Amino acid sequence: MGSEAVVAPLTELNVKIDEPEYVKPVEPCENTSPFFLTNADQMLAFTVETMYFYAANPEKPSDTVADTLKMALSKILVHYDFLAGRVRLNEQLKRMEIDRNYAGAQFATASCDLTLAELGDVSVPNALFRKFVPQAHNATTISDIPLMMVQVTTFKCGGHAIGFGMSHLVWDGHGVVDFLFNLTSLAQGGPLVSEPKPNRDMFKARDPPTPVFDHPEYLKLDDLGHVPSLGGPFTTPEAAESEFEGIAPSPKHITQVFPFSAKDLATLKMRAMAEGVLKKVSTFEALAGHVWQARTKAIDALPNDIAQLLYAVDVRDRLDPPLPKGFVGNALYSACARATCEEIWDRLVGGVPRRPSRDEWNLHHLVAENAVLLHGLWVGEASLCRTCSAPYGGVCNFPAQSPPKWQLGRRSGFATGCDD
Repeated sequence: MGSEAVVAPLTELNVKIDEPEYVKPVEPCENTSPFFLTNADQMLAFTVETMYFYAANPEKPSDTVADTLKMALSKILVHYDFLAGRVRLNEQLKRMEIDRNYAGAQFATASCDLTLAELGDVSVPNALFRKFVPQAHNATTISDIPLMMVQVTTFKCGGHAIGFGMSHLVWDGHGVVDFLFNLTSLAQGGPLVSEPKPNRDMFKARDPPTPVFDHPEYLKLDDLGHVPSLGGPFTTPEAAESEFEGIAPSPKHITQVFPFSAKDLATLKMRAMAEGVLKKVSTFEALAGHVWQARTKAIDALPNDIAQLLYAVDVRDRLDPPLPKGFVGNALYSACARATCEEIWDRLVGGVPRRPSRDEWNLHHLVAENAVLLHGLWVGEASLCRTCSAPYGGVCNFPAQSPPKWQLGRRSGFATGCDD
């Protein structure tokens, strides 16, 4: 029997990127009013990068893919008109908003002198793959960065990589998935799969704010004893990094992937239920608890040190009334579990906290609702969510629904990237 050839890790990648163009809605859009961004949105002013790989389809020419996708993009911008705008600072309110100036979504084509097979295993993170993801062209401030960027790279074999750069200001992972399926349908000549509902007035904070309990997952920068003088809401990454050195030195990140197979996850869940205290454990509880426990052991913390597990809570179904189907926006809010390291080492059942009672679960709903409304507390002041970002970091998985089949002459692809 023959064996599959092992492809050595890629160390060099030549990608020729053409001059980008800016795709605008295919139909005239008359709405020029500013697009409201919630206080949670304000904290997510960065671009999320994802990419999808597609093998060549001999039944359809590869040179039609970019044109098909570009036309679909112009159609979908009619329904997501804010994506064709740019972020700006409202000087009166001292907060960001989207200017519906219809500058357009950035779109570029590119070519690579390798075949898909020569890339090796694309599920393994490789910094070189960022060449398949669009970068903002001639951007000097955040107001120059398109909210939607697309790059279609054609390989020597006829396969493709489709890279997206999407602003986290406008949506979370659920909104992205809906957008991609809508884009797919339009590319095939079909209708929208899900009608987008971008209105987020329900997330406007109470004035004055009335939080009912403490939120350790958030803090004010002046609580740290050193308030960075960033010079305004819009700054450069270099300036921000320099200022934050006074709070904590920038760590030297090392990218490491710890794969957990279905068998590994099943073992963690069985171990958590072995003592009979827990009757049911979710995959997230088992894996997050395991990582939480392992991390506190690895850093040589003291028994009385407080360790926090920060995780995202989807509030779509936890608000009253719940958010409408097709909501486009950021509906993931930070929640926080806290315990001493000694409790985490010795008292977690199989590495997993016990499941909450019904009263605690109802309180969880209250926490979600209160977190949404709390965000009005620090408008105009610097605040920080206790979180961090690293390439391909976090305990996460893709949505249960597989990556969309574009059917632009390609077979279904594999997605790699980082999502919330």
